[in-house]
Amino acid sequence: MSIAITDDHRALAETVSDFLAKRDARGAARALLDGQTEAIPEFWAELADLGWLGLHLPEDQGGSGYGLEELVVVVEEMGRGVTPGPVGPPRKASARKAPAAPAAPNAARRPRPPPPAGVGAR
Repeated sequence: MSIAITDDHRALAETVSDFLAKRDARGAARALLDGQTEAIPEFWAELADLGWLGLHLPEDQGGSGYGLEELVVVVEEMGRGVTPGPVGPPRKASARKAPAAPAAPNAARRPRPPPPAGVGAR
């Protein structure tokens, strides 16, 4: 069962799938298994620059301002493509920290935002 539930989600899933196929994400995973080091694949910076790692974070926190649904679509395709790299734990942590809406109308009373997690590691 696919997580993509709208036409936009399906288009996003296809875009992510094509991106990973063109950059041979599976091959990068195999190379990591056979290699002596565990470096993040070269395409990871490009993936982060596209904003896919912070789709669920508000723009003022370094994200793209979409929702968890869009992030789940991307993570699902990354899993399907056997994409190596820090996919799960950082996204899970940032999803828990990111407020869905401001807690109070007064900016001084709002909790301090977490550091930008949507920019990826370089």
